[in-house]
Amino acid sequence: MHLDQIENIEDTIFDVIVIGSGPASAGLINVLNTSGAKILIIEAGDINPDTNTDQFFKFFENNKEVNRGFSLSWQIGGTSNLWAGRCAMLEPFDISPENGWPFNFEEIKEDYRRAADFLKLPINSTKINSELNSQSSNEVSFNKIFNNPSELDKKSFFWGNENFSAKKYFLSICKKNKNIQLLQKTRALYFKGAPNKIESVVVNSNPNRLIELRAKYFVCGSGGIETPRLLLNTLKMNNNLDFGNEELIGSNFATHPKLNVGVLHLKNPVKLNNPLFTDLRLDDGFIGQGIGLLKNRQKSKVLLNHYLQLNPRFEKYGIELLEHIKASKYLARASVTRKKKSIANKLRSIVDNTAISTGRVFFNILGRIGIFKSKTTLLTIRAFFDQFPSDSSKITLIDELDPYGMQKASVNWSFSKEDLEDISNFLAYFKKTIESKKVGFVEYYDEETLNPKKVIGIHSHFIGTLRMGLDPRTSVTDIYGKIHTKNNLYIIGSSVFPSYGFANPVFTIVALSLRTGKHLLDQLNGSEKAATDSDYRD
Repeated sequence: MHLDQIENIEDTIFDVIVIGSGPASAGLINVLNTSGAKILIIEAGDINPDTNTDQFFKFFENNKEVNRGFSLSWQIGGTSNLWAGRCAMLEPFDISPENGWPFNFEEIKEDYRRAADFLKLPINSTKINSELNSQSSNEVSFNKIFNNPSELDKKSFFWGNENFSAKKYFLSICKKNKNIQLLQKTRALYFKGAPNKIESVVVNSNPNRLIELRAKYFVCGSGGIETPRLLLNTLKMNNNLDFGNEELIGSNFATHPKLNVGVLHLKNPVKLNNPLFTDLRLDDGFIGQGIGLLKNRQKSKVLLNHYLQLNPRFEKYGIELLEHIKASKYLARASVTRKKKSIANKLRSIVDNTAISTGRVFFNILGRIGIFKSKTTLLTIRAFFDQFPSDSSKITLIDELDPYGMQKASVNWSFSKEDLEDISNFLAYFKKTIESKKVGFVEYYDEETLNPKKVIGIHSHFIGTLRMGLDPRTSVTDIYGKIHTKNNLYIIGSSVFPSYGFANPVFTIVALSLRTGKHLLDQLNGSEKAATDSDYRD
């Protein structure tokens, strides 16, 4: 609903104000739904998508402004409207104190289980083991690469029969629960409050109409760019507010850049009805797989958690063309013809992220229904790159204002020298394993095309910027996403990730937001057992 439809909104003190209506906020509300709390959700968009990112931030790669494709949309449901649906847990080595997390994987295992139920993921499907064993037995030759000794392992992704939609969730829950209201087309500008707490948030609804909204608790789940932008704008507007180590706000920004890096030529043909090559049907969804490093290899060599997808050539060309329209002009230049480039250039101005996302889903559907269930000896190698947390990639403010009077963000992103070395080592391990097992050979594209400094696919999965931790000197939020210096301001979403891993972040985002929701529920109920940082200290 719109501002004028919420009675006495400026005089109401809400129990919780939630900023953003993406998957993170959906997970939180799923916990608070039956609490009786009076909740207001503030969403900058409305039902229809707005993908015009230039209004709100400028994106720089290696200090050069670029116009890449972005998986962003300002609307009810956030980026879940562009989501293809793949879900995977981060792995035990990812979620560990060694990688900067304030707890280990075992401590959020139950949250992952609850998140799987909420997202309707078939992670406990009775068919998983039987189907995977059946597929593996059909590809004895290819599966040599996973036999001992090996440095490679499979990584599994899950899909529900229907992709989770935060938009559908919020429209449904707000209709059923009159205590939960969704205020759309309203942008949060900055917080106001005392040294240790937030008292209100100033919002702009219908540009140039400023109002102040109050609550007992505030939760910000507006993404890896907009959330730090909100905090940075708050610091600009309020000298009396303190968010702790302010240099960390916006720091350690990362994405999951994607790049077609080469072609795998197999000695023997493989059937494409294999989760490594297309999505495999389970009883209540689908499973797909990629290839990464064994954990002991990764740990011993302090390597990042990259992974590779092996795509049928037909699927590859479709995805490549769609991404070429919106992403880098350099993307996969070795295999896109001049004619395709010309077409892509003509369509560039009229095709947006929604079309790209739809295209990805379309080609995956083709794989599911069996169009790729023939054999092939030729597969495209598609890489998804992890990054080390780095201060060189960060979000700051620029003097330019957005349509709501809020300072725009400057998003500065780059691969570090360590990232590039790690990527090179990982690709070398893959090639060495393939060829030493005599499965086939790997043909990487030319050096210029392979260079991640020059070739980046679509940027998505904006991660980091408000990392969690036990020590306020090295983190912004605590184990539940609460700002260290504020007793009633929480951050949910991928912003709080201390490290990034290989997986699409939604599964972990929802798991952590369920965890935060339970903690906040205890706070609302006045529970004396509500956990604090001290419960997790040595």
